[in-house]
Amino acid sequence: MVQPLSKLANPWKCDAPGCGILRANDANHWLIVSVRQADSDSGDGPNEVVVNLWTDELAELGCSKHACGVPCALKIVAQQVMQSFFPAEISTGKEVANATD
Repeated sequence: MVQPLSKLANPWKCDAPGCGILRANDANHWLIVSVRQADSDSGDGPNEVVVNLWTDELAELGCSKHACGVPCALKIVAQQVMQSFFPAEISTGKEVANATD
């Protein structure tokens, strides 16, 4: 008989830069960030960054990034936007301007 893994045996980790908090016992305010292709008939629509409330099903998808709260979700969204929409600027080392500048 196969025993299900507990959340403590396989905890999720926040994917935001500099975070890494484990979700094992902290289930409040966790979000899933993913980049997917927008629906289109031809299948070549633009990418979209999507933020969802946590579900274990979404968390298991390979395209999912796990965020322990809104601040970390925003960091992940910024990272995904740069990778998906402006990859040339990443390769040249161009940084995103701060909102306070």
